[in-house]
Amino acid sequence: QRLDPHTHVLRPGARFRERDEVPETASQDEPRLPVRPRVARGRGSLPVEHLQVGVVERSPGAIDHDDVGRGVERIVAVSDIHGAYEPLVATLRNAGVINTDLGWSGAATHLVIVGDILDRGPDSRDAMDLLMRLEGEAEAAGGMVHVLIGNHEAMNLVGDLRYVAREEFAAFAEEETEEERARWLAEFAEKKGSGDDISDQLRSEFDERFPAGYFAHRRAFEADGKYGEWLLTKPVVVVVNGNAFVHGGLSPDVRTLDQVRALTGS
Repeated sequence: QRLDPHTHVLRPGARFRERDEVPETASQDEPRLPVRPRVARGRGSLPVEHLQVGVVERSPGAIDHDDVGRGVERIVAVSDIHGAYEPLVATLRNAGVINTDLGWSGAATHLVIVGDILDRGPDSRDAMDLLMRLEGEAEAAGGMVHVLIGNHEAMNLVGDLRYVAREEFAAFAEEETEEERARWLAEFAEKKGSGDDISDQLRSEFDERFPAGYFAHRRAFEADGKYGEWLLTKPVVVVVNGNAFVHGGLSPDVRTLDQVRALTGS
């Protein structure tokens, strides 16, 4: 797909003076125990500047096909949130698509989240909750929120948890009971050959491998879990105004719009 020529990278600190004004630009080069994570150590909130943001204003030269949106006047695209909730909020405010109460204010704007909401940062759950709410608010206002699957969403769905920060597990701790952890600890001890003899060392190893909130997190990402069910409805690519949005790029074997439609099920 040929990208719309009116594509800009927005510095997350920049602000729009008018809704239809082009922003300033910048260049930027789971009885089996659940899968054991290699826990990433949370580093706190990432700076706003790590987010990748783009704004596409409609161009007469954009490819005119029966894609998700025809004649969409304004598209805001954000990728690689990676649990950085506060920077996401700041970026969406700066782009004029949410207000100070975190409600949708983008009117008919299409917001595209180009994958990788999850992992590395501490607040992925807050970011997903915000986007889930904004989907309905945007549609009611004549706009749309498109959430695409990135590799980190796919990894969480299949149990590859190498990059899940402890804070991400901790966000689910209140939904994880002591009885649940005790049951999984007993399973862990049995697999270790310890039987009913659970030493402090074994308990410590269990807690290190499966931090508080781990099991509730895994339930939430199952096919019938709150976030798993939601993510499994999301495409890997969306085409708006003839612009193809996809996390990490399309395979060189994808050469036609019909092949893109096959990927999106449209």
